[in-house]
Amino acid sequence: MVKKRAFGLVVIVVLLLVNSSIVFAGIFDFFDTITGWATTQTTTLNLTVGNTAPIIGNVSNVSAVTLIEKSNITVVFYFVAHDVDGVDNLNDNTPNIVVNFTQQSTTYVRTNTSSITTCALVADINAVSANYSCEVDLWFFDPSGSWSINVSIIDNSNGRAENSSAGGQGATFNVNTLTALQMAPTALTWASISVTAKNTTSNNDPIYLNNTGNVNITNVTVTAIDLQGETTRTQYIFAENFSASNATGSSQECNIAGGAGNASKMRNNTAIDVNNTLLPVGNNTQNSGNSLGQVGQEELFFCLLEVPPTISSQSYSSSALGAWTITIAA
Repeated sequence: MVKKRAFGLVVIVVLLLVNSSIVFAGIFDFFDTITGWATTQTTTLNLTVGNTAPIIGNVSNVSAVTLIEKSNITVVFYFVAHDVDGVDNLNDNTPNIVVNFTQQSTTYVRTNTSSITTCALVADINAVSANYSCEVDLWFFDPSGSWSINVSIIDNSNGRAENSSAGGQGATFNVNTLTALQMAPTALTWASISVTAKNTTSNNDPIYLNNTGNVNITNVTVTAIDLQGETTRTQYIFAENFSASNATGSSQECNIAGGAGNASKMRNNTAIDVNNTLLPVGNNTQNSGNSLGQVGQEELFFCLLEVPPTISSQSYSSSALGAWTITIAA
C-alpha cells in the first residue's frame, strides 16, 4: 500500500513539471514577440472630421411699414450667421439664402432667385461670424398686420441654418393698413340731350375704380351735386335726376325699380351706396378676379333718368356747385 502512494506521488509531480515547462515556454515566447527583441511597431489611423451646420444668431428689428399706393416699398433687414468651421464655409451665393415673410398663417416666399429679394454679405464679423443684409419688396396689396421673418442659409457642405420667429430667434414687423383709390376718367360727359330725353347713359363711362391699397373695399358711395346752367344760372339739372350702377346692358344703370341688383338713385350732396360694388385687395394689373376681369377693380356706370321739362337748352356742369365725389370704405 505504501509503494502505491509513492508511485502516485511521483507521477503527479512529473506531470506538474511537464505542464509547467509548457506554460513558461509560452510566456517567454510572448515576451520575445512583444517586448523582447522587436524595437519598433507601426499602426494605421482613420479619422473623419464632420461638417458642423451653421446657425443664425439673430435678425434685426424692422420698423412699421407703410405701403406705397399702387407701388412697392423695399424692406431692409440684417442677420448674422455663425459657422464654427469658419466664415469661408458659409455659402454667400444669393440663391442659397431664402427669405420667407409670413402673415396670418400665409407664407409669402421671397427668394433670391426672384427680382424682389436681394441678400448679400455685408462683412465678416470675425473668423466664425458674418453679417448679411436682405432687401425684400412689399407691394401695395400685401396684407396689413404683424409679419414674421424667416431666413435660411447653407454652407459649402449643404449644412443648413434657419431662423424662425416661432422658435424665438426671428424678427417681426408690422405693416400698416393702406386705404387708397385711383379712378379714371375723372370727368363724366353726355352727348347732346333733348329736353324730353329719358334714361340717357353717359357717353364716356364706365369710371374704373382701382383698389390701390391693402384693404378690402365693400362699400362705394357717390355724392352727387346739382348741375347748374352755365348760361342761365337759375336753372338746374338736379342730382335726383341721375342714377349709378356697377352694371350695364339694357340700360341697367337706369333701372331704379328697387332691389339689390338695381341702380342707385342719387340725392343732392348725399353719399349714396352703389349696390353690389366691391373692391377686393389684389394686384389689379393681372386681369383675373371679378366680373370686370381684374382683382381690385370695379366699374361705375351712370344714367340721366330724365331732363327737367322746365329748363332751357344750354350746358349744365358741376363747375359752379362742386364736383361729384366717389368714396370707398371697408
